[in-house]
Amino acid sequence: MKNPFVIFTILFVMQAGYLFSFSQEGVASWYGGKFHGRKTANGEIYDMNEVTAAHKSLPFGTIVNVQNLDNGKTVKVRINDRGPFIKDRIIDLSKKAAEAIGMMHSGTANVRITVDDPNITTAVLEREKSEFMTIQVAAYKNPLNAKRMKEKIVQINLQPVAVLTQEGVIRIEVRSVHKNDVENALAKLESIGIGSTVVKQQF
Repeated sequence: MKNPFVIFTILFVMQAGYLFSFSQEGVASWYGGKFHGRKTANGEIYDMNEVTAAHKSLPFGTIVNVQNLDNGKTVKVRINDRGPFIKDRIIDLSKKAAEAIGMMHSGTANVRITVDDPNITTAVLEREKSEFMTIQVAAYKNPLNAKRMKEKIVQINLQPVAVLTQEGVIRIEVRSVHKNDVENALAKLESIGIGSTVVKQQF
């Protein structure tokens, strides 16, 4: 055996290909207030005093290491919700998690999030992503009309977001709807006169 170290490396790479290892850097934010006591995307009741977080695609139950790159503080959080829905933000922390890494005052922080879990495969990640849908409700040029529509949707216990497109149009969407809950969400929207919608897979 001329070079056992090379052979060992190849074997390791082949085996590690079946595991899920994840690293991402970007901006973290935190949420509480009006969301406290509401259902999260996985059906739990959100408690801002628990150490949890929302991520766009990581499987529910994943334990994520979050490091504040501005001060070096770290916290472990459990993913139980979907979000954030603001461009360039990669994770929404609970109030308690945000306090743990010293970002309450600033509201946001530059973070690195990492996961190294042998129980999660990339196939699991893809499946989780495919289980959630976005319902596009309407689009407006007038911000006041968009605001009124958001308020109507909140009244039926859905959580709308406003997306400003490059064309200056404000699109109202209901995101992170589990595929099994789409019909119920559409029925709620129809009850307030919204019958024309577009349902698309969330990425």
